[in-house]
Amino acid sequence: MKGYIYTLEVLVAASLIFVSLMFVFRTAPLKPQLEISLIKQQGFDALKYIDDEGNLKKYVSETDEKELEDELKDILIKTIKFETEICETECSQRNVPGGQAIIIVDYYVSGYRSSYDYKKVRLYMWKGY
Repeated sequence: MKGYIYTLEVLVAASLIFVSLMFVFRTAPLKPQLEISLIKQQGFDALKYIDDEGNLKKYVSETDEKELEDELKDILIKTIKFETEICETECSQRNVPGGQAIIIVDYYVSGYRSSYDYKKVRLYMWKGY
């Protein structure tokens, strides 16, 4: 008779462990934010392309954000809205909307022709609908 009670006790314990494990692991893992990383990679690739063409250093040395943004409009997909800032250390966030997920890409440029100063191009990107 004692053997039956011990067997029932083991079955109840095993089923309690199984049920508790089901509750702990029943939620699916969160899927990665793949879209955000793709947008960030596209922004970096666009800045690198402009730099490889030799235009980015010129825009940075002249602090010509408008020409840089015009060239980025041709490269980035149309559903991505963006704003650029050329700065040394602190970049302002003017013209950047609040209340949205903002993706930031920093690209550092050092010198143009005989000038060897460094500056940072900060690209703010967000999804436009």
